[in-house]
Amino acid sequence: METAFSPAAERNKDPILKTLKSYPLGFNMMEMGFGTAQHAFYFARKLPKVTWHAFDQLQNRFNFDARAKNEEVPKNLKGPFTLRIGAKTMGEQVEEAAGPRHFNSIYTANTLHIMGQEEVDLFCREVHEVTSSEGHLFIYGPFKFNGLHTSESNATFDAQLKQENQ
Repeated sequence: METAFSPAAERNKDPILKTLKSYPLGFNMMEMGFGTAQHAFYFARKLPKVTWHAFDQLQNRFNFDARAKNEEVPKNLKGPFTLRIGAKTMGEQVEEAAGPRHFNSIYTANTLHIMGQEEVDLFCREVHEVTSSEGHLFIYGPFKFNGLHTSESNATFDAQLKQENQ
């Protein structure tokens, strides 16, 4: 089974890890949108005191399963769990998939900018349902400021992700 690979995920894993390590993450992390599962496996290995719960849409489960067949799954990595913004509330989906829980931190990379505005608004309204009161929300992606991408590589990556997710 071929393992999905994202060059961008490989390039940004260490800078993201450095940022994550600079915060008190708690013991329970939710990744919303694991994609290729590169970050889930890498961060779980590098953050052994954090239980990493990997969530994504059903069609990406194949990526997680393929990686699990080709690599040792860290003991603190849980999943894959299915979550689709708008299918039900985040709280309902998390409870159905992983049992009732509140995560100390939520991490998402390269997800919000490829969602429709309605889904992004829904995510922002519902994220509190699965986050502890002292929780952190980490968002990574090719963002725009004042309507402009911060770099040409962000503009290219944004276009690529949008094309893949049509």
